Amino acid sequence: MLDEPDKHLDPKLCKLFMKVIRDVFLKIGIQVIMKTHRMDTVALSADGELFVIEIKGHDSIARIRLMHKMLAMAKSSRYAREFMGFQVKIYTESIDDSMFYRNIYRLLIAKEEKKDHLTAQGRLLSLRWRPEFHKVYLHEGVEGGKQ
Repeated sequence: MLDEPDKHLDPKLCKLFMKVIRDVFLKIGIQVIMKTHRMDTVALSADGELFVIEIKGHDSIARIRLMHKMLAMAKSSRYAREFMGFQVKIYTESIDDSMFYRNIYRLLIAKEEKKDHLTAQGRLLSLRWRPEFHKVYLHEGVEGGKQ
């Protein structure tokens, strides 16, 4: 069990450290449990290697579950996304489609905002990832393709 062994490593050493863990320990069948808060370490994890421990109260484990690294990084970096002005752009075939999906998203957000019991993690839609809907063009003025 390793408690944040990557804490003081630069990204290159972190990558080398993860390689050593895989090439030495995992190859001979030693199970490694490592706690980290670093995005680069999470990004270096392979499918099936990353688990999230959800805590209930101060010291009680509510659930341990497998999580894809992209989802873990997105959840861990929600404030960074907001600070950097991260936006999701969704491209549709027509202006009508853009308006339709924009209105559906707004209705769903409004419905979720009425549910006071939901935490930020329990929401289906992110309140921070307000997507922008855009139409794409085949040619100037012709909808249905890339510009």
